[in-house]
Amino acid sequence: ALADLEARLGLLGLAVPHYARASSLDAKILAGRGDVCGLLERRAARFYEQGEGLAADLDMRRVKELCGAEGSNARTVGGARGPDLALWKRIRALAEEQVRAQRATPRCKEKGACSELDAKADARLTAELVAAHEKGPAALRELARTGVSLAAADVVALLAAELDGDLGVDLISQDELRGWLGYAEMVDLADAMSRVSPEIAAYVRLRVEALGPSYAIPGAGQPVARSRAALISRILDNLGDDRAARGWRVLVVAGDVGAAEFELTSGLQRTGAGEAGEPRQAAVPQPEHWSARVPVTAASLDELLILARMRDRAGERAQALEITRFAAAEAHALGLAGALELSIDEARRQLAAGRPWSAMAIADALPGDRVRRVKQAAGGAISVMDAACEGGCGLQEDRAVVERVMGEAWVKQAA
Repeated sequence: ALADLEARLGLLGLAVPHYARASSLDAKILAGRGDVCGLLERRAARFYEQGEGLAADLDMRRVKELCGAEGSNARTVGGARGPDLALWKRIRALAEEQVRAQRATPRCKEKGACSELDAKADARLTAELVAAHEKGPAALRELARTGVSLAAADVVALLAAELDGDLGVDLISQDELRGWLGYAEMVDLADAMSRVSPEIAAYVRLRVEALGPSYAIPGAGQPVARSRAALISRILDNLGDDRAARGWRVLVVAGDVGAAEFELTSGLQRTGAGEAGEPRQAAVPQPEHWSARVPVTAASLDELLILARMRDRAGERAQALEITRFAAAEAHALGLAGALELSIDEARRQLAAGRPWSAMAIADALPGDRVRRVKQAAGGAISVMDAACEGGCGLQEDRAVVERVMGEAWVKQAA
């Protein structure tokens, strides 16, 4: 909504970064927006003219995701034209050249050129890496966010942790993964992959090679799947008994959300259905969906929230909201560690997707001052969306969903 308002006011320099951010959060809300794709393509062309190939390539990838598959005149999403292939070919060539140059640049150009200050900084970073390794993958990920370069083995370990669900509900974004890789040589990554199980090695290949042709990984003594489908099959076949808990992540990465939901649903139904008993709280009613029979635990909370997202993507928004609210309220009543923060993150996610009423409904299931701030932000977003767009930028649709779940009286009182 803010980007649309800025664009109408002619503030394109402000609007384009906000459109880019919105597409990174949820590409679906901008799908088919030819005006947005045109702005992103113009920015990509400007980046290219300034020699910023990597930034230009990222914008062209956004255009492809929002407005169609590759093709000089592709019109596959809402009638919007896909990316200009001639321009993208030039951009890719520049981006690949920059990646190769970055990887080939030595840290110190001459022997002894590193200063004593650099040596102290290296010692400090080494100590921080050792401490992060001792604390676990989440700590290592946080350290990487400060700009610390990771060894190839660390990248493999973090992607293995993602597959296991040890890095939280969300999958790692491609931008963050690029940051992990930094200037790493793909041959070093291949060497690290040769020391882990086949399914982990295949998962690392699936994630990294999706970043683009510059990230192709050599075989490193292991047979390389000849197609993406074969790679996915190899991962799933090797998961064994863990397939129910981990397989859905592989399928989400592959873009097959329907199969991912089936995989996740099968696992939840096998491990918990029928065991939940009576709710631990009375403020939020049980949904009619079968997931209400799954006991909310530290392990199942993440999966229930993901199930809600998948139901949302399938068009069952009211059902998704019911699942999220009930899981959040039960987790808080049980005192599960990190449950409040995880639930607030779901509310913020709805807010970022332009659904302030849904965000407010999730926040209503939780107590505390932090939740109150989410409600205040949602109220502000409703005012901005009303002012920025005729029809409220989908606000009425969001309100209608919440009315189905919470009732018209609750919505009127919240307004």
